[in-house]
Amino acid sequence: MGAAKVNNHHGPEYVQSQAKTAAAALIKKAAVLIEADPPGRLIKKPFTHGKSKLIARFDYPGVLKVIDPTTGEVLAVSPPGRPGELCATFEPPTPALVRTVTL
Repeated sequence: MGAAKVNNHHGPEYVQSQAKTAAAALIKKAAVLIEADPPGRLIKKPFTHGKSKLIARFDYPGVLKVIDPTTGEVLAVSPPGRPGELCATFEPPTPALVRTVTL
């Protein structure tokens, strides 16, 4: 018999990687909205992603943020001058249960 496969689709690392993937998709969608406006302006636009109502905010120095207007939580952040990318150091929020419980 071969070695059993380990299913890591439930641990905190998996959830965090899924959160990063979702944040990258959000920042790309928000970047498309922002690119339609003239450069050099600070922009704040509402948009929907699935059933969620969110805000895309483009701030100085060229950082795009996706924010939940209900909670104020930042869901995605771009590096300066690269609005279609997720900032490598940004850690997106994960469900509270996963953040507080260590397996």
